[in-house]
Amino acid sequence: MPGLFFWNLYGRQDRNRARREAAICATLTRLVQHRDLDVLVFAECEIAEAQIASALNAGNRGTYHCPRSRSRRIKVWTRLAAGAVVDRYNGRTTDRFTVRTMTFPAPAPAPVRLVGVHLTDRQTAPTEAGRMGLVGPIVHTISGLERRDGDQRTILIGDLNMNPYEAGVVGTHALHAVMTKELTQTVAGLTARERHSCFYNPMWSCFGDISAGPSGTHYWANAEEPTNHFWQLYDQVLVRPELIASFVRVEILASDGQESLLTRAGRPRSTVLSDHLPLYCEFNFV
Repeated sequence: MPGLFFWNLYGRQDRNRARREAAICATLTRLVQHRDLDVLVFAECEIAEAQIASALNAGNRGTYHCPRSRSRRIKVWTRLAAGAVVDRYNGRTTDRFTVRTMTFPAPAPAPVRLVGVHLTDRQTAPTEAGRMGLVGPIVHTISGLERRDGDQRTILIGDLNMNPYEAGVVGTHALHAVMTKELTQTVAGLTARERHSCFYNPMWSCFGDISAGPSGTHYWANAEEPTNHFWQLYDQVLVRPELIASFVRVEILASDGQESLLTRAGRPRSTVLSDHLPLYCEFNFV
């Protein structure tokens, strides 16, 4: 069953860089051993490709490689055959997203578009309206490729730097991502929304302490901000309705199978690994 993985590796953090890179690589080896990872997407990955390749291949679950791409900000690794992950688009004015075509082995019926994103941080884009405006080029590019290909077999994954309820995620002129599978069918029949293709956002079920696993993917400890809810769900996977039947599950990972990715207080191990927790998704493309 194909597995898709995303992790923001906190590459801007220079403190203890060598130690962190070694710890991340060891974690990746254990993740490959523990999970069925076909495609891995990294943001803020400053670790040398040779180190990443060595870490992934040490898991003995296949030979991983990083297909050639013009994208510098977002790295995609795969154990699929050479040519199975192909560059489709990398922005001319922004490197905040990349589009690849993934072809899985039979019985997968057709290729899938993978959109990897790492949107502008909230310090640079501090307002909700401003963050929503930055989504436009992504939506325009995805829609254009879907029209050209004649299908909507699209998965978007990455660090949106927005929570699932923000305008840039739910807005009709933005990603238009809704919280239930049923809504993807309902909104398509509404006059005000029928021209705006939507995504299904399963991440809503991961928010809070009733869901299995951590309560979010990033923890912001600012107690002075009166509206801060501390756990944020910036890292998300969105699925077009055409692929909902193929979507199995998504999980925020708290462990690599052997060691915890959390501190004793239950927060991401930002000084040792990353300030973000990774996502693991399963699909069954039949």
